[in-house]
Amino acid sequence: GWEWENFWFANQFLSIVITLVYILPLLGPDTIDLAHRNAGLAKTLTVMGVSVAWGFGSIGFGLSVKLVGVGLGTAMCMSVIVIMGVVWPVVLGGGLPAGASGGLIIGGVFVGV
Repeated sequence: GWEWENFWFANQFLSIVITLVYILPLLGPDTIDLAHRNAGLAKTLTVMGVSVAWGFGSIGFGLSVKLVGVGLGTAMCMSVIVIMGVVWPVVLGGGLPAGASGGLIIGGVFVGV
Protein backbone atom coordinates (compact mmCIF):
# COMPACT_ATOMS: atom_id res chain seq x y z
CA GLY A 1 0.00 0.00 0.00
CA TRP A 2 0.86 3.64 -0.18
CA GLU A 3 2.78 5.38 2.57
CA TRP A 4 1.26 8.44 4.23
CA GLU A 5 3.62 10.75 2.29
CA ASN A 6 1.93 9.77 -0.97
CA PHE A 7 -1.54 10.49 0.41
CA TRP A 8 -0.30 13.84 1.78
CA PHE A 9 1.20 14.81 -1.59
CA ALA A 10 -1.95 13.83 -3.49
CA ASN A 11 -4.12 15.75 -1.02
CA GLN A 12 -2.00 18.89 -1.22
CA PHE A 13 -1.76 18.76 -5.00
CA LEU A 14 -5.51 18.33 -5.47
CA SER A 15 -6.28 21.03 -2.91
CA ILE A 16 -4.03 23.50 -4.68
CA VAL A 17 -5.37 22.65 -8.13
CA ILE A 18 -9.00 22.80 -7.01
CA THR A 19 -8.41 26.12 -5.27
CA LEU A 20 -6.65 27.72 -8.21
CA VAL A 21 -8.85 26.35 -10.96
CA TYR A 22 -12.31 26.46 -9.41
CA ILE A 23 -12.49 28.79 -6.42
CA LEU A 24 -10.28 31.73 -7.40
CA PRO A 25 -12.19 32.48 -10.62
CA LEU A 26 -15.33 32.80 -8.51
CA LEU A 27 -13.63 35.60 -6.59
CA GLY A 28 -12.86 37.48 -9.78
CA PRO A 29 -10.84 36.91 -12.91
CA ASP A 30 -7.88 39.03 -11.80
CA THR A 31 -7.69 37.92 -8.17
CA ILE A 32 -4.22 36.37 -8.33
CA ASP A 33 -2.79 39.16 -10.48
CA LEU A 34 -4.23 41.82 -8.17
CA ALA A 35 -2.81 40.11 -5.08
CA HIS A 36 0.65 39.81 -6.64
CA ARG A 37 0.70 43.42 -7.81
CA ASN A 38 -0.37 44.77 -4.41
CA ALA A 39 1.96 42.55 -2.39
CA GLY A 40 5.10 43.06 -4.46
CA LEU A 41 7.84 40.59 -5.26
CA ALA A 42 9.54 40.57 -1.84
CA LYS A 43 6.36 39.72 0.08
CA THR A 44 5.29 37.16 -2.49
CA LEU A 45 8.67 35.40 -2.26
CA THR A 46 8.51 35.53 1.54
CA VAL A 47 5.10 33.83 1.53
CA MET A 48 6.40 31.20 -0.90
CA GLY A 49 9.47 30.53 1.24
CA VAL A 50 7.45 30.22 4.44
CA SER A 51 5.05 27.88 2.65
CA VAL A 52 7.92 25.62 1.62
CA ALA A 53 9.22 25.65 5.21
CA TRP A 54 5.72 24.75 6.44
CA GLY A 55 5.68 21.79 4.05
CA PHE A 56 9.04 20.51 5.29
CA GLY A 57 7.85 20.96 8.87
CA SER A 58 4.72 18.96 8.16
CA ILE A 59 6.76 16.15 6.65
CA GLY A 60 9.14 16.23 9.62
CA PHE A 61 6.27 16.08 12.09
CA GLY A 62 4.70 13.14 10.27
CA LEU A 63 7.98 11.26 10.14
CA SER A 64 8.68 11.87 13.84
CA VAL A 65 5.25 10.54 14.77
CA LYS A 66 5.81 7.52 12.51
CA LEU A 67 9.28 6.77 13.91
CA VAL A 68 8.90 7.35 17.67
CA GLY A 69 5.14 7.29 18.20
CA VAL A 70 2.42 9.86 18.73
CA GLY A 71 3.24 10.78 22.33
CA LEU A 72 6.98 11.23 22.08
CA GLY A 73 6.92 12.56 18.50
CA THR A 74 4.39 15.26 19.36
CA ALA A 75 6.27 16.21 22.54
CA MET A 76 9.55 16.51 20.65
CA CYS A 77 8.02 18.63 17.89
CA MET A 78 6.25 20.92 20.35
CA SER A 79 9.55 21.44 22.19
CA VAL A 80 11.25 22.46 18.97
CA ILE A 81 8.37 24.83 18.18
CA VAL A 82 8.64 26.46 21.62
CA ILE A 83 12.39 26.89 21.30
CA MET A 84 12.19 28.30 17.77
CA GLY A 85 9.25 30.55 18.62
CA VAL A 86 11.12 32.11 21.54
CA VAL A 87 14.71 32.12 20.31
CA TRP A 88 14.23 33.41 16.76
CA PRO A 89 12.48 36.65 17.74
CA VAL A 90 15.12 37.25 20.42
CA VAL A 91 17.97 36.68 17.97
CA LEU A 92 16.37 38.69 15.17
CA GLY A 93 15.24 41.42 17.57
CA GLY A 94 18.70 42.16 18.91
CA GLY A 95 19.08 40.02 22.02
CA LEU A 96 17.41 39.25 25.30
CA PRO A 97 15.86 42.04 27.33
CA ALA A 98 17.88 43.03 30.37
CA GLY A 99 16.85 42.05 33.87
CA ALA A 100 14.03 39.80 34.95
CA SER A 101 12.35 39.72 31.52
CA GLY A 102 15.34 37.97 29.93
CA GLY A 103 15.49 35.46 32.78
CA LEU A 104 11.78 34.70 32.41
CA ILE A 105 12.24 34.07 28.69
CA ILE A 106 15.11 31.64 29.26
CA GLY A 107 13.24 29.95 32.13
CA GLY A 108 10.16 29.56 29.95
CA VAL A 109 12.21 27.84 27.25
CA PHE A 110 13.65 25.38 29.76
CA VAL A 111 10.20 24.62 31.17
CA GLY A 112 8.88 24.09 27.64
CA VAL A 113 11.68 21.68 26.83
